[in-house]
Amino acid sequence: MTDRDQVHLDLSRFQSREDALQKIRRRHGFDDVVMEPVTEALTAGTGLSLLGMFSLSAITRARSLHESIVREIEASNPQATFALMRAFAETLAVIVYVADHPDYVEALVHHPKNTPPGGRRRRSIQTFIQHMDKHYAGQFGLVYAELSEITHYGSTAVWNTWTPVNEQEGHAVWTSSPRWRSERDFYVACAQLLELSKEMETALVRLLAA
Repeated sequence: MTDRDQVHLDLSRFQSREDALQKIRRRHGFDDVVMEPVTEALTAGTGLSLLGMFSLSAITRARSLHESIVREIEASNPQATFALMRAFAETLAVIVYVADHPDYVEALVHHPKNTPPGGRRRRSIQTFIQHMDKHYAGQFGLVYAELSEITHYGSTAVWNTWTPVNEQEGHAVWTSSPRWRSERDFYVACAQLLELSKEMETALVRLLAA
């Protein structure tokens, strides 16, 4: 992997584990950035559209996934952390796409098998990833690929359960209980969640304005 292909994260922002955990926690999800526009929309007296209902659902989903990720980071469970983070990244990508293409919400409110003839069809996750890479976060595809490697039980997931103790002699430790392979992995998870959360804040505000 070249420098260009690497995901760059600032780990120096964390002074300690507790500092990192303090930084990633959100007391009320994303309410601090969405409640004002949500209140304005709900009191406008124009009713709630499908897009509006999707937007409120997105706020709840973003909060539930974020809180779950923080909980698993605290529990030293990287397998669950990164699987949930992939779902969080997918949710972000869909929200951004809908914010830019509001009519696409019609494809999301029906199960694919119930799509009416001539109705809008679902797009692949790759469409959303490419949209993110092209217009917003240039490293989004790389981040998603790394999260997919551990979620789909690829090499990252396999070796995550082993901790080298003497690489020269080929010694490693395995345990059946989940734990962070290294301190760096813990901080990488925290930094990645912060980056995705920052993007999520912007995406939710843009969605509410769509």
